[in-house]
Amino acid sequence: MSLLETLKKDQMDARRAKDGVTVTLLSTLIGEAVKVGKDAANRDSTDDEVIRTIKKFINNCEDTRTHLVAFSGDTGHLDRELALYNRYVPKQLSEQALEVIILTMKQTSDTFDMKNIMAALKSQYAGTYDGKLASAVANRILKG
Repeated sequence: MSLLETLKKDQMDARRAKDGVTVTLLSTLIGEAVKVGKDAANRDSTDDEVIRTIKKFINNCEDTRTHLVAFSGDTGHLDRELALYNRYVPKQLSEQALEVIILTMKQTSDTFDMKNIMAALKSQYAGTYDGKLASAVANRILKG
């Protein structure tokens, strides 16, 4: 079952449970995720595209949460929203895990540069790491 199908199934389950908040959140997410594939080539969105869409929603929630904490401190709705979205993305590699992976690449690769590191991460760990964090770790390791 694709991730998009899982989202639609969970949306239907939320409708049956009369959980209006979850239905609304998933409806918005599904709409954006479907749009990505349609805009690209009038096709269904891939799991990677859906994950990128979910991560975009997570980042937006986290930004809003940061600002909301400064004003009112009430983040209950956003916490629930983040928990929902985080159920659908793969567990992200920690900074330490990325460091181990990149150091292993350094020991086993003839061509150890940023381009090859990021290409290897993308091919082997797509969707499971933060690109900015991976780039920072790689830069630190490359600089010795």
